[in-house]
Amino acid sequence: MALQLGLKRSRGNGIRWGIGMPDGPRGSIWRLWGNKKGDFYLAVRIMGGILKTSFHKDGNCHSGLTGPFAKAQGVKWRHMDRWRVDTQDAARVIQVLTPGPDLRTFDLAKSAKDAAWLPPPSRDHLAVVTVFISARPPNDLATLAPPPSQPIGILATRTRFCWAVYATNPIDAKVQSHIDKARSALEAIPPEASAPRQPGIRGLVIASNGSDRTLWELAWGS
Repeated sequence: MALQLGLKRSRGNGIRWGIGMPDGPRGSIWRLWGNKKGDFYLAVRIMGGILKTSFHKDGNCHSGLTGPFAKAQGVKWRHMDRWRVDTQDAARVIQVLTPGPDLRTFDLAKSAKDAAWLPPPSRDHLAVVTVFISARPPNDLATLAPPPSQPIGILATRTRFCWAVYATNPIDAKVQSHIDKARSALEAIPPEASAPRQPGIRGLVIASNGSDRTLWELAWGS
């Protein structure tokens, strides 16, 4: 079962969201979904069918190329990052971070119209989507999304629960240093190894700090 923003049942298997406005500056569309076994997956539309993050029931997690894409490219080792999370207590498994200045106006695919649109951060703030997984359901709304965050949606399987919440944080000097590091990693990718760097093309950087995992969604250039 999947419930999306407003705690309404979402269409299909999973929840979808975007930062910003469908007809204005925005980020890409993200999708969080699961299966009956209690495995959950996260992917961004710009990398659909190419890259996804998996959170398996046994606590093993990884970000990397999808199996079909890796096979088509002849890649044997497709996992870019691997880690473990708690399988019983509520665990923060990943955060998706989008700086306010990196929102752009570009065409919206028809398939993205059912996404939950989240308020855009100001240019001096960072959009933060945090994903949690637990073997037990959250007790109440305050547990699901502690203020000042807001719930995006929740997925319920036979064995585990997964939910996403949204908040914005100020971009202070420490946060800016992380943004600069992620942008440097993005800009180090050779142009011939990426899609044309147009406003609708988003860059994705996987980062880790100890047991914390983040996915930075950034815009190409200014």
